[in-house]
Amino acid sequence: MRALAIISGRVERLAGRLLLFAPLCLGLGIGAYFRLPVEPALRDWLVILFAALVLAYGGLRLMRGRLAGIGILGLGLATVLAGVLVAGLRSEVVRAPVLTFRYYGPVE
Repeated sequence: MRALAIISGRVERLAGRLLLFAPLCLGLGIGAYFRLPVEPALRDWLVILFAALVLAYGGLRLMRGRLAGIGILGLGLATVLAGVLVAGLRSEVVRAPVLTFRYYGPVE
């Protein structure tokens, strides 16, 4: 418990500059999405969404207590997962049809 208090205190000292870390966390999530070896299935997307919501809720709850810094870290992790979700959503929106066979000849 002492280690959590130390980490929390150090993170709380950054309280005025935490908004600057939001794009960093979002970018880390986007980068993590593009490092995935395969496209996640629907079940995986739902697990990521649920984990992001739980981390965000837990982070907000912890921010009201003595370990506010740990809550801030939870919100940061939720933002990373949100980056993964945003990148996946954008990839789905711009997906183009792909030929399933070889085609030789002029393209009309």
